Amino acid sequence: MSEMIEQIKEWIEEREAKIKGNEGHIVSLQDENEQWKAEITGLGLALKLFRESEPQPGNGTPALIGKYANMGLTDAILDVVNTAGKLPGMTVREIVDALIAEGYKNKSKDLYNSVYPIAMGLVIQKRLAEGEKDGKRTFVRKVPINPIILALKQDAAARK
Repeated sequence: MSEMIEQIKEWIEEREAKIKGNEGHIVSLQDENEQWKAEITGLGLALKLFRESEPQPGNGTPALIGKYANMGLTDAILDVVNTAGKLPGMTVREIVDALIAEGYKNKSKDLYNSVYPIAMGLVIQKRLAEGEKDGKRTFVRKVPINPIILALKQDAAARK
């Protein structure tokens, strides 16, 4: 019986030692997490400084270089499609991805559900055109009609 008692005591001591070892690991991991948090704070400040130093939209910045951070959604959609929306056009997902990649600050829960009706409104206003890619609706930049072609079309319509 005393052997069993000694064995149980030994098991208890082993487990207590493991607990102490684990507690040491926990403290070490907590310290490491604090270091990571400090680095994240520093990186966040650096990111903020870089964003503040970026050129603002509309002052000659090249298309698709972080220029949508302070732009309204309608103007940003129009700019994305006018910049990159050549045939067969851009799907709503592609427009959303371009907006986010270029700094658009998403205020809605689902940007996709905001972009689609605005893009359709721009089509209705004839500021964008529609296209199709892989069976999906796309949005295409509105290409100005060559005045010569326009005159020929008007002339042909007048002759009918």
